[in-house]
Amino acid sequence: MIKKIFFALILFGNILLAQTFDEAIEALKQKEYEKAYTTFLTLARQGDIKSQYNVALMYKNALGTPQDHFKAFYWFRKSALSGYLDSQYNTAWLYMNGMGTYQSFPKAYFWFLKAARSGHMLSANNVALMYLHGKGVKQDYQKAAYWFEKAAYDGIVLAQNNLGLMYYNGDGVPKDLEKAKHWIEVAKNNGFELARENWIKLGFDTN
Repeated sequence: MIKKIFFALILFGNILLAQTFDEAIEALKQKEYEKAYTTFLTLARQGDIKSQYNVALMYKNALGTPQDHFKAFYWFRKSALSGYLDSQYNTAWLYMNGMGTYQSFPKAYFWFLKAARSGHMLSANNVALMYLHGKGVKQDYQKAAYWFEKAAYDGIVLAQNNLGLMYYNGDGVPKDLEKAKHWIEVAKNNGFELARENWIKLGFDTN
């Protein structure tokens, strides 16, 4: 009987948590930022990782609360440690830019890679960039091309453009103008302005 009551209480608590989270999301959609912030913060303190992520975003973007990158970093990292991919990406981004914490390219690389290995493709693009430029990790064009390709096939336009440039320059992959043209065209057709500029600059518009 005690076990049944215990499980019932947990289930009831989870339902209330979900309802409250949905209310916070709705408040966010209605631009009731202070209400959303207050609700997310309450849930974040209870250990809800999605709420921790949203509180961090609100601190980062000054929505419903004054901007505070230190508090944003605190909540992103707390959620990241629990495996929330978007929080891992943002933790890496803050380390990379030295916002809310000290700048650390190795730690940025660590969190981008952790998220990328779990399927976060914006992180995969950034892992590739760090390999390309040797930031936080030893420069490695082949690994850069590998991560650009993974992100490119997943539809990340930055990676599509970057992979095209890797093929154009023969960096980490055999030089291949057809593949370079293909990937830059894909990024261009997906609306990426830099790819359009590269398309013209590399003379593909005249072919």
